[in-house]
Amino acid sequence: TDRAVHWLSKDLTTGNVVERLSICEDFGLDLLREKILEQLTFNRRALAEISHSPKIMQYPKLMQDLLQMAAAAAGEPETKGKRQRKA
Repeated sequence: TDRAVHWLSKDLTTGNVVERLSICEDFGLDLLREKILEQLTFNRRALAEISHSPKIMQYPKLMQDLLQMAAAAAGEPETKGKRQRKA
């Protein structure tokens, strides 16, 4: 399993990430899948490229997961450079 995880995480690009995420889901590699999704969520350029790719249409569950993670990341409070108010 470790070799498979290593191979799947090596040389990831926006051109192959959809298939790799699908493989992770098929083989129950949930931790790797979550890490890849997390990285995509925080890389706006990669996320935009993948969301416009025709390949993503073949994976509705992946589209849903990406949307949920992006929405959750957008809802996280930004604490850098902002002062928190006292209640």
